[in-house]
Amino acid sequence: MAQHDYVIDNQSFPATRTDLNNLFQAIASTNSGASAPSTTYANQLWYDTTNNKIYIRNEDNDAWIQLFVLDQSGDVVSQIDATAVNVTGDLTIADAIVHSGDTDTKIRFPSNNTIAFEVAGGERGRFSSGGSFFVGTTSNPSTTSFGHKLTANGEFRHFKDSSATAEVGRSGGNAGLFLVRGDGDLENTNNRYSGISDQNLKENIVDASSQWDDIKAVRVRKYSLIEKGLDAPDSIGVIAQELEASDMGGLVKDVDEGYKTVAYSVLYMKAVKALQEAMERIEVLEARVTTLEG
Repeated sequence: MAQHDYVIDNQSFPATRTDLNNLFQAIASTNSGASAPSTTYANQLWYDTTNNKIYIRNEDNDAWIQLFVLDQSGDVVSQIDATAVNVTGDLTIADAIVHSGDTDTKIRFPSNNTIAFEVAGGERGRFSSGGSFFVGTTSNPSTTSFGHKLTANGEFRHFKDSSATAEVGRSGGNAGLFLVRGDGDLENTNNRYSGISDQNLKENIVDASSQWDDIKAVRVRKYSLIEKGLDAPDSIGVIAQELEASDMGGLVKDVDEGYKTVAYSVLYMKAVKALQEAMERIEVLEARVTTLEG
């Protein structure tokens, strides 16, 4: 550690050699010392040994500009002071980019091909190696892992820790709302659920055949979902496997998650057709009764 005024005075040779050695030590040690050099020059470097900081003198030679803070125990640069950093090549970071005024806010790289975002000391979002974006969770959202997931191919998952009647999703515009409740109920402002049914988009239009036997074969059941753990049924509907056994497998779909779903909207239309058939039979019977009574 040494500092020098960078002026070689007229003096005898031994003193000159000592003066030169001190000058070279000042250069070699970056003018290191517990306080700033007493003689300064524009663009001069100074290493502050008290605070482990490196400064450069400004062009006007009237102030010091802090450049770096060194971690001498870890042998690394712990801080770079700049209003902007322009890096023309790659910038390699071991783990995190930390906000200097808020150290619990970070952009981290917790594992290969993963970027995480931390706020208030906790992870709030991450991009996974597969290109999915997670918010509030690091795994697939489910009834036990709450949060959001948007996959690279456009799939969106959302699970919220809520009661059966609480709102877990909301969408809408100026004319109304669409809500999803914690038990899966769907609600909207106008109680209308539409399907695309424009004649200009359809072909091969014919009257449906009789649905009488199909609707008679439907077993309307009461039940409860296993995950609820109830002792008695609390819902009404049909069982997919029973529809398949009644030759109505076209209403049943095997989904990727390993279970079966039922197209209730098609089942309702079959019921409408069967009701029309029943109305025709009733009208025929009414006509006969009228004739007999007449």
